[in-house]
Amino acid sequence: MAGLESLKSLTIPPPYASILSPRIPWEDVCMALSYCSREASDYGRLKYALDHNCYSGVWNSLFKAAMKVKWPSSIRSTGGIGGTRKSKEKTSRKTQVDKPLLSRISLLALKESVSPSCCPSCSGRGKMFLEDKLFECSLCQGIGRKAISDRVRMKFLAVSPWEFKKLIDYNYHNFVLGKTYEWERELINALRRLDEQ
Repeated sequence: MAGLESLKSLTIPPPYASILSPRIPWEDVCMALSYCSREASDYGRLKYALDHNCYSGVWNSLFKAAMKVKWPSSIRSTGGIGGTRKSKEKTSRKTQVDKPLLSRISLLALKESVSPSCCPSCSGRGKMFLEDKLFECSLCQGIGRKAISDRVRMKFLAVSPWEFKKLIDYNYHNFVLGKTYEWERELINALRRLDEQ
């Protein structure tokens, strides 16, 4: 069964790799990548083979995908809920999704999709030792992975929670980050061809 872990064949094998798990020949993996689009191939090489030469190409592809999305043109933000009308008028500002923000959005999507998302509490193990007893990690519920929260996303993009929910959230998850999911599916379909041959 050839899966996404087959892309590790493009990296230098450790000396003990042939004993523990046989690798699919790198020539076969390269042939499978030729069935993908250039963007999916670069994304797979960046994420699974740690080929950082593909970083700018993948970022540019995500930026182009973000540019094609129909973002809300602008929303008038009052700077908070409640308060008097006079205080709302003073803090009122017009927020719009422009190229610098789209650049940060695409960079966030790239970093979020390529990062391993290891739980910071248990270091990805899912279990922790406390006073010589083994416990399930309460932060990741024993999975070993922790997704990025909306609060971290808002801080990275330098937007308020209201702006994030109204302007960015839906399009970010469905169209920008969703583009990386499409590339993952494309890679999986291409690597399935290795099993058919």
